Amino acid sequence: MIIWGSGGDTLRLGEAGVAHCSTCEKERGFKNVLSYRYAHLWYVFCWVTEKAYYTVCDACGRGPKQDAKTMEAQLGKSPIPAHRRFGGLVLLGLVVLAVIVGVIGSPASGRRENGLVEQPQVGDLYT
Repeated sequence: MIIWGSGGDTLRLGEAGVAHCSTCEKERGFKNVLSYRYAHLWYVFCWVTEKAYYTVCDACGRGPKQDAKTMEAQLGKSPIPAHRRFGGLVLLGLVVLAVIVGVIGSPASGRRENGLVEQPQVGDLYT
């Protein structure tokens, strides 16, 4: 059974100071947030599908979108949890590993079976 889906989260990144909020029409405190969406397979193998940085008003929660590269340069590292960022790569690695094991194991299994057919033992049954 394959379980797949999507989800999202918003992470608070810290205070951004006080500024005029165009929605509230007052001076308000602002904070930086990261809003992201992700897809998942079996709730374990996740990958980010969308991300956006915002500076939002503390009162109404609205504010301008920020440039992702600028925000990530200020943060130093991505605040998105590692299992959400790299889960898809882990799944891809497991698939590649399974293919490699299958490719390597198939000729070895064939040689072993050919050896058994060429030199049958007492009591062997071949169908």
